[in-house]
Amino acid sequence: MGDAVEHEGFNDPSLWLVQDFRKETRERNPNLHLKMSGQFGFMGKIGATDEAVAVLNDQPYIFTILVVVLVILILQITFHWYIHHATLKPEQIKKKEPKGAKKKPAAPASGAKPPAAR
Repeated sequence: MGDAVEHEGFNDPSLWLVQDFRKETRERNPNLHLKMSGQFGFMGKIGATDEAVAVLNDQPYIFTILVVVLVILILQITFHWYIHHATLKPEQIKKKEPKGAKKKPAAPASGAKPPAAR
């Protein structure tokens, strides 16, 4: 019964040993996450947990898939923007004004109603 309170949140007894090991390791060396090494050790310095760094070191293809998916998404967004820009009608394209030109306020026509009242 005492173990259930001590290992709250861990219903599986096989995980109790893992939790105890992590707790003892962190108590002995609180800066352990800074010493995480391997190919993805830098991820620990930017906020990844020790477990996440260990998974990336064990299965680097996960990181590769993440990078490939991000590149594909960026390319897809760029392609969609290009299609949108290339298919604009001439009257939809904003005309560039000279740098020194000032905008003249349009004088309302006499008796003209505002757009909402038409």
